Amino acid sequence: MEQPIKPAAFEMKRAIDALVVLAGKVSEYNAKMNPQCSKCKAAMRRYNYSVKEIERMRNDYADLKKEAEKPAEDKMDMLEFLNKNYPTAEDFLLSDVKKKYKETFGIVKTFDILSEEIEATKLFRVSRIHNVYHVKRL
Repeated sequence: MEQPIKPAAFEMKRAIDALVVLAGKVSEYNAKMNPQCSKCKAAMRRYNYSVKEIERMRNDYADLKKEAEKPAEDKMDMLEFLNKNYPTAEDFLLSDVKKKYKETFGIVKTFDILSEEIEATKLFRVSRIHNVYHVKRL
C-alpha cells in the first residue's frame, strides 16, 4: 500500500501564510479599483439630497416668518401683483408666479399660501393638471 505523502507542519504553515498574504493583496487591489460600492454611493447621494432639501425648507420657513412679521402696508395686493405681471395671460403656471413673487419681494411662499391668496381674489382659479398647478383667469 502506498501511503500519501503528508507535508510537514512547517510547510503547511508557510502555505497558509502565503494564502493569507495573497488574499490580503487581492482585497487591497479590489479596494483600489472600486473604492465604494454603488449602494454606498446611492446612500451618500440620498443623504446629501436630504440635507439640501432640509436646508432649503429651513430657508423658506425663515422667509415666511419674516414676511409674516412685516407690516401690512409693505405687502402688495395679490390681485394687483397678478394684473401687473400677467395682464393678458389666460393660463399660467403657479411655479412661475412663485418665482416672480420671490424676485419681486424676496419672499418665498408655498403653493398652498399662494393658492389661497390667488383664489381669494375671485378673478383667478388654481387648478392641478397632471400634478402641475395652473392659474386660470375667470
